[in-house]
Amino acid sequence: MDSVIVEEFSGGVEKSKVYSMVNGKLIELSFNRMVNTGLIEFKIATITPVNEEEFSIIAPAVGSLGFYADYVKDSKMAVLIPSVTLKGIKSINDLKILLNALSELIEEMSYMTNTPISNIEIALMLSNNDWLVSGNNNEAYKVIRIGDVASVISINLSSGLTAGSANVSISVIGKIRNSECIVKGISELGLNNIENYGYMILASGSIRTLGLLTILTDKLENSVTRVINECSHL
Repeated sequence: MDSVIVEEFSGGVEKSKVYSMVNGKLIELSFNRMVNTGLIEFKIATITPVNEEEFSIIAPAVGSLGFYADYVKDSKMAVLIPSVTLKGIKSINDLKILLNALSELIEEMSYMTNTPISNIEIALMLSNNDWLVSGNNNEAYKVIRIGDVASVISINLSSGLTAGSANVSISVIGKIRNSECIVKGISELGLNNIENYGYMILASGSIRTLGLLTILTDKLENSVTRVINECSHL
């Protein structure tokens, strides 16, 4: 759960932090809030404690969020400097969305470092859940059927993983009752190329990930299933 604390107040400016503890890692986003306007100035983010191995895992992915990452060895701290785009954030709610994205990456990193899984084990786990997986575990594919609606999910890690992301495409086809609802739900995954034909929805884009297919497939399958079920009742 995220929380906000005010550390200092001076000259109409609150120096504050929004923070969350995830698997023993403290994530803090520091910002100034102008009391008169309510607008904020995002300053910096930190994650502690982080060892060098963990930093090497998360650094590419936080780059895809718009951070420049540095490591302070003595403090075991990952320092995340926001890009110009992130510095444009003007509300605490937007900061909390960013905090949630960082929290997801930390959860994935913790799973990778604490639960080592071989490629064979990953392929077997996905196969048992009806995913088709390439020999090198770089691609995964699944068809989901929910009533009169079918969805095809395709994941490709090979081209985007060095930048901390995976290429994902999702198609939904069938007797769709509320296509706009499904478009909205899919867009919340971060996919920005979406075409809505009413009876068919095509979506594609990149999703932040550290490359662990078992976590990414669960996230996508659960999200798509939830969206289709919820939208079919509206």
